[in-house]
Amino acid sequence: MLKSEDLGKLGEGCFRTLCDEARIIATRPDTDRHGWDFYCEFPPDDVGMYDLDNLPAPIKFKVQVKSTYYKYNENKFAVEFKVSALDSFIKSPEPCFFCFIEYDPKNDKPLHVYVLHVGEPVIADILKKIRGIQKKKGREVRLNKEKRTINYKDGPIQN
Repeated sequence: MLKSEDLGKLGEGCFRTLCDEARIIATRPDTDRHGWDFYCEFPPDDVGMYDLDNLPAPIKFKVQVKSTYYKYNENKFAVEFKVSALDSFIKSPEPCFFCFIEYDPKNDKPLHVYVLHVGEPVIADILKKIRGIQKKKGREVRLNKEKRTINYKDGPIQN
């Protein structure tokens, strides 16, 4: 089994390959401080069907990739995040997604890929968590010291 950091790099490489195969442009930031790993853009479907001055804007979105080892004989499909990263992620004006990649611990090969849209239920849950933390700890709260678990298979919200 790989170290967590190496598994993360493996997952990011897998995600980039999936994007390349789908013709999605996936760009990495210089530093990962705002809760996302890739800024993605779909190419226009058929440029030939539009006048060049009427081309629609490309669809753009952000993705946070999380790699884990598949846990045989367990029903655990959740990953912990720093609340500060989630806070930044949910406040993005672009659509956002989590991409969870499960690897086989025996050979480090990808087994499953789950994509979770950061929609209203996820955003509401994270904002509720932040409000609860602030009520408990006051205005001096440090969100980078707090954690939140996101379930990627049976539903996004876990306590």
